[in-house]
Order: sequence, then C-alpha cells, then structure tokens
Amino acid sequence: MCLKRRLIALKKPCNYYRSKVVIITRFYNATLSRKRI
Repeated sequence: MCLKRRLIALKKPCNYYRSKVVIITRFYNATLSRKRI
C-alpha cells in the first residue's frame, strides 16, 4: 500500500512536468511560425 502511494506521488509531478513541457513546446512552435510570417 505504501509503495503504491509512493508510485502515485511520483507519477503526479511527472505528469505535471510533462504537461508543462507540452505547453512550452506549443508556445515555442507558435512563436517560430510567427517569426516566419
């Protein structure tokens, strides 16, 4: 039980970090496309 809780706790920040990276990459791509135009 304790181990399961620990795994879930580790997964949560990973998902948060992943979503942050996706947002940053989208923003970066948007700025790049803007510069081309």
